[in-house]
Amino acid sequence: MLNNYFRLCKIAEANKIEEPGLEGRKRLQKIAFISKALGYPIGTPFVFHLQGPYSPGLAAHLNEAREFGLLIGSSEEPYRLTSYGLEFLHTFLSEHPEEKPPLRILESVSKEVGACPTADLELLATLFYLDDVGYNNRTEAAKKVGELKPEKFSTEKIAAALETKERLQGFQ
Repeated sequence: MLNNYFRLCKIAEANKIEEPGLEGRKRLQKIAFISKALGYPIGTPFVFHLQGPYSPGLAAHLNEAREFGLLIGSSEEPYRLTSYGLEFLHTFLSEHPEEKPPLRILESVSKEVGACPTADLELLATLFYLDDVGYNNRTEAAKKVGELKPEKFSTEKIAAALETKERLQGFQ
């Protein structure tokens, strides 16, 4: 059970946006899904929602982590670790070294997209979701995104997100 909170806190840490006013919960959900699609062990299932992949279970764990004092933030503000959360991460990782190898996935995601605008994360997570449900080639995926979100993402944005997706998959 504690490993779920450890992984959630590490995902919050991967979010490189610190500016108020940016959607916290949405960003965290998208970073979590992208990381999971690349193999980061997150046990909660995701469904396709209005703004891309969403996990009700992850949302519940997020609320619990806030109640435990590990994180601060809200749906409108980026989630950040508290000093207690940082201490928890350090202690948990020293007691559970088996958690270190999967962190490479999260580090790749953080480096590549941790500072991206939230809308770009939504598009990227949507592309990973479509890949999971059978839209495996670029043309099919781009067409489906155009159908799902016709006014939200340009052809150029979709092409750039597909390139980012392929780069991330190359880190595996």
